[in-house]
Amino acid sequence: MTRLLDGDLDTVLGGRDLARTLLDDPAAITAAHRAFLAAGAKVLRLPTATLFRRRLIRAGIGEHWAEANLSAVAAAEVAREAAGDALLAATLGPFRRSGFRDEVPDLATLEPEYAEQAALLAPGVDIVLAEGMSTVREAIAAATAGAATGRPVWVDFAVHPADGTRLTRGERLVDAVVAVEPFVTAMLASGPGERAAQALDLLAAHGTAGAIVAGAAETAAPWDPSKGAADVIVRRTLTEAELSAAAARVLDAGATIVGGGPGVGPDALRRIARLAREAGA
Repeated sequence: MTRLLDGDLDTVLGGRDLARTLLDDPAAITAAHRAFLAAGAKVLRLPTATLFRRRLIRAGIGEHWAEANLSAVAAAEVAREAAGDALLAATLGPFRRSGFRDEVPDLATLEPEYAEQAALLAPGVDIVLAEGMSTVREAIAAATAGAATGRPVWVDFAVHPADGTRLTRGERLVDAVVAVEPFVTAMLASGPGERAAQALDLLAAHGTAGAIVAGAAETAAPWDPSKGAADVIVRRTLTEAELSAAAARVLDAGATIVGGGPGVGPDALRRIARLAREAGA
């Protein structure tokens, strides 16, 4: 049976700043969660992936770091009151989220950032999800932080748009998988359907595997070892048929956890849920 993750909160909220929404209008977050539950989601991802302390300090609201993170837990808990079987997943995001060529700090910098946030969130959630990991060291730091809380840990790897055996920054997916395997209960791939399906061939050999299907397509230059990271050329919204095909690919590849990435709102998630049911998953 496939476990259905939710879709993209940003799509529902129209790109509103998540930290400020959590502080000023948490009811909007709750409403978005409820829309995904109504579409069939069984796991709600908290919008905490961008709520590192230093990010909020840079935004001028660092003193509200704990408040924003805990507001995310409370908003999701209120949403699932009417759907008691849903699970809550705290998300630990990639340290640099704004572009493929941003510099990622070393482990000594990453580890305390992830550990602090995971420890704060874990008491109120069922799963710690390291989401969109684009480097091996990010994945290690987030997975070990999650494991230290005693909660089950899932890791989602952001795979290269041109090569599903690579992370977006060019490192080998297999190296990331081997590094985090001792700490996790499930591994996922996020990216274009074909590339996520390619990654699932590897992930499924190491246990429970899933995929986060993006509602947008990225056209990228082929992976170039001399550059290391990807160059995104074009990003566009998938048609309904394209999204359905992408979801079908990962289901056919054996995904037992499926959710929606950027561009996937409640209606699109319903289509993914229907495909999962039709596949008998």
